[in-house]
Amino acid sequence: MGSADEIVDNINAAIVSLQFQDRISQILTHVIDNSDSIAGKVDECRGLRMSGSVVQKIEVDDLLEMMKERYSTPEEYMNHEHVMTAHFVACNSETDV
Repeated sequence: MGSADEIVDNINAAIVSLQFQDRISQILTHVIDNSDSIAGKVDECRGLRMSGSVVQKIEVDDLLEMMKERYSTPEEYMNHEHVMTAHFVACNSETDV
């Protein structure tokens, strides 16, 4: 039965590997989509400025919230909370860097 156990172990290892690759693919897709969205906002502001229109500042909190809506893994939510905490501290710091 050693051969059957070895086959089961190999199949389990392959499944774990595929699950890992799927998670990484999801995360990278979210990174690319979010980067594209941010670049689009910057391009939009640049276009408005070049046409002489009034440009509203980009709201970081809105961008972060939009990013959060796309997450699908626990790691993304955990990392988001770390970024939000750092952003909150930076925005509410009374000392200048």
